[in-house]
Amino acid sequence: VHVAPLPDTYRGLYREDHPNPAGAYASEVQRVVNSVQEKGRKIAAFFVESLPSVAGQIIPPAGYFPEVAEHIHRAGGLFVADEIQVGFGRVGKHFWAFQLQGE
Repeated sequence: VHVAPLPDTYRGLYREDHPNPAGAYASEVQRVVNSVQEKGRKIAAFFVESLPSVAGQIIPPAGYFPEVAEHIHRAGGLFVADEIQVGFGRVGKHFWAFQLQGE
């Protein structure tokens, strides 16, 4: 198991005033992928809660999921948007929270 930084633009590494927080957080995921591959290991999957909600609602920056999914797919892994506590008709006009990120 490898942990990437939570894409929190309020309290995280890259805040709302960063020019591209989605890209910066996605680059952290790519860094983890690179580290794993340098050790001769593979990526099986990337699990992310669509709206981390244990400490309040953390809304990942727009574009984060598609960019991370691209990194993970390129590495041969599966991208999983987890909707255990959020989503399922609770996020406004979308049924699933990951749909807030676009197509």
